[in-house]
Amino acid sequence: MFKLVLFTRWRYELCDELDCLLAILPTHLFSMIGSSQISLIRSLVRNSGINSKRRREQIRYYHEAYWSTGIFTPPNYLPPDPPISQRESDVFLNFHSPTSQVYSCVLPGEIVRQCVHEMNAGNINPVELLQIQHLIVDEFQDLNPMDLDFIDGLVTAGATVFIAGDDDQSIYSFRFANPSGIQTFPARHPARSSHTHG
Repeated sequence: MFKLVLFTRWRYELCDELDCLLAILPTHLFSMIGSSQISLIRSLVRNSGINSKRRREQIRYYHEAYWSTGIFTPPNYLPPDPPISQRESDVFLNFHSPTSQVYSCVLPGEIVRQCVHEMNAGNINPVELLQIQHLIVDEFQDLNPMDLDFIDGLVTAGATVFIAGDDDQSIYSFRFANPSGIQTFPARHPARSSHTHG
């Protein structure tokens, strides 16, 4: 059997595949996209006292930086003025964490991070679960550190991977992408072969 999975820079296209991975966890999760996400944020507004829409978006983006990179202030994160306070972060987490558990949901930015966490803990093997034999990763330069950890985990689990990208065309820094991912791929995977196009 040959199964081909195309991992693109558009994380939303990946949500269904990752939801399948997370579905084997004790709490079945689904990703919140569009109106569900808006509903969650509106609930946060009613319960947090953070009335500015712009500020709520800044707080979510602050957490998105962590979900995408594993650190709260990655190099390509531009903090708002004033910076997110510990109180604002706590308000978000005190609302979001129990809400995620009660409604079994995650925001799109959390999906890859949760899958990487479960892979590293040995709870899931996505290659086996999804029967991935061959993986094509296009626009590799636009992956963020958590995306890279996910792909590296698939390689480690036995998927044959073909990556394509151009480090001079990395344009997704707002998603915490960094061209170093494609630049360091050979060092992380020394058994690879390399093909360069013109």
